Amino acid sequence: MLKASVLESRYLMMLVLCILFLGLISCTEDPKIRFQNWNREGDTHFKRQEYKAALTAWKNALEIRPEAPDIYKKMGQAYLRTASPSEAANAFYHELRVRPDDWEVWLELAKLQLASLDIARAETSWDQIQKGTLTPDAHIFHGNLMLVKNDPDRAETDYQQVLSMSPGHQQALIRLAICLLAQGKTAQAAQTYETLLAQEPDSREIFLEMGNYWKLRNDPENAEACLLRAVNSDLKNLGMQKILAEFYFGIAQYQKARNVLKAILTQTPKNRFIKKFMVEVLLSLNQTREANGILEALSERQNDLELYLLKGKYCLLVQEPANAVSHFLSAVRMDSKLPVVHYFLAIAYLYKGQPHLAKQSLIQALTLDPKFSDADLALADIYYKEGASDLSLEHARRIQEREPENFRAHLIAGNAFLVREQYDQAAKSFKTVQCLHPELVSSAYYLGVTAELSEQHEMALRLYRELLEKAPDLADANTR
Repeated sequence: MLKASVLESRYLMMLVLCILFLGLISCTEDPKIRFQNWNREGDTHFKRQEYKAALTAWKNALEIRPEAPDIYKKMGQAYLRTASPSEAANAFYHELRVRPDDWEVWLELAKLQLASLDIARAETSWDQIQKGTLTPDAHIFHGNLMLVKNDPDRAETDYQQVLSMSPGHQQALIRLAICLLAQGKTAQAAQTYETLLAQEPDSREIFLEMGNYWKLRNDPENAEACLLRAVNSDLKNLGMQKILAEFYFGIAQYQKARNVLKAILTQTPKNRFIKKFMVEVLLSLNQTREANGILEALSERQNDLELYLLKGKYCLLVQEPANAVSHFLSAVRMDSKLPVVHYFLAIAYLYKGQPHLAKQSLIQALTLDPKFSDADLALADIYYKEGASDLSLEHARRIQEREPENFRAHLIAGNAFLVREQYDQAAKSFKTVQCLHPELVSSAYYLGVTAELSEQHEMALRLYRELLEKAPDLADANTR
């Protein structure tokens, strides 16, 4: 009996030791297994287009292995699909700290920087990308960078290089079509676009670019149709919906943009990027009270460049130019190398009645970006109002060379020619404006003024009468 008891006791002790041993093994393996499980769960959610759930799973994986490679890269892609570009950029930066030679991540980061028009950082990222193998995607990015920098010839070279490597590359084809449009080669652009269509593209990225093509062709209906195809291909992709809202904003369909953003915010109510975009849209709709409510709710985070710019724009709309100057100066202090902050500061100075300071800011903007057309346009207008018609013409011509379709540049040039009594040139400029923007009343009025000042009185009288038929309330034409 005693012997059996001893044997039983030994058996129990061995059993306990085995359990403890197995427990130690499981504890040792558990973090690795748990990491793999969370990682796989994130992958599964991502494939199902459940991007928020994917992010949650990957964050849990990172709690176990904070420096795990590839996790941040995948999180960056998920953030893009939840319309969170800032978070996506941060994720890519984290990945690069772990794997600084991951050229694919450098490329994704560069695309984000280019999309936000942060040209300097995009070029820095490009310097890193060039250290690796230059893939077709890398060449296409560089072409896009050149196009944004208003160098379509170099952009075309990049796209053609991809097509020489891979003749049917759809992304290269659509980007080449867009580039040819930017060069004014409409027939070649259309031919390239038809080549793409023959391949029956079905990628949402290609649909997005097709939308850009039709937007440049000044065909918003076809552009919208292409963008909606992209959105409908992945209804849970909030990044696509954000792009649709940006399209509506770009063609001044602000209410449609507002509706899309409102729908996004119902799914991601804390999305700071979308809230700031909503403020931009509301300001365009002159809904200043609602915009200010969102701005006040966003103000808890300091050193937010976009927030300073939005506050400055709001102050301009509510006629508080001094406060606008203050906000734009804060933006300049944050990033003095960004041309647009100097441009907005100049606009605020103009509202405040300080054209001298406005000129300084505009010159600084053009120093940073010599092809910044809005800054050229503003300087041309200031110089015209100051009576410096030669300087006004200089800046107007800079724009005309880069953007012959910019009717405002032709309008300012026409007025400068009027001051210089170069009536033939003035008439030519105003006729160009009429061709580019037929609905604009001012070009017809100034054509009448040009005819009158050049003593073509019968023509002037006819032009004024035609104008009054279209715009009977135009007092200046009636008086003349």
